[in-house]
Amino acid sequence: MVEELRLTGNYRPDRHAGRITASAQLEGIPVEPPASLTSAQKAIWRDQLDGLPAGFIPKAQQSVFEQWVRAQAVYHDASTIVDREGILVDGRDGGKVRNPALLVQHKALEQVLRLGGLLRLNDTEFIRRHIPEPTPIWIRQPKESV
Repeated sequence: MVEELRLTGNYRPDRHAGRITASAQLEGIPVEPPASLTSAQKAIWRDQLDGLPAGFIPKAQQSVFEQWVRAQAVYHDASTIVDREGILVDGRDGGKVRNPALLVQHKALEQVLRLGGLLRLNDTEFIRRHIPEPTPIWIRQPKESV
């Protein structure tokens, strides 16, 4: 039930947290990336998960997240090539042509945005609802008597 609420975007920790068992709370994708990813992709995996609440991406969506990480890495690589070589490069006939890395960059960005939408990575309001509210400082630390 809670998983369905999360996937549809209707999960609210203040309302539904009591329905989650202790084991279900830990059923997000692992922080440690799969061995099949490159070192750059593993860094993207870790960086993205560090900024999200624990268990935000369900284990059922691990393959979608892995594809998002791969597309993000391709986008970064293509962007590096475009930054280094420019938008126009020398063609076979000596004239200037559009850099082929631009097409790769554009397609990777489309995939990043599409998969990010499926994972709700672009929905900051949705992510914010999944971050537990911090305890106010006056409750955590009693005032010291003078």
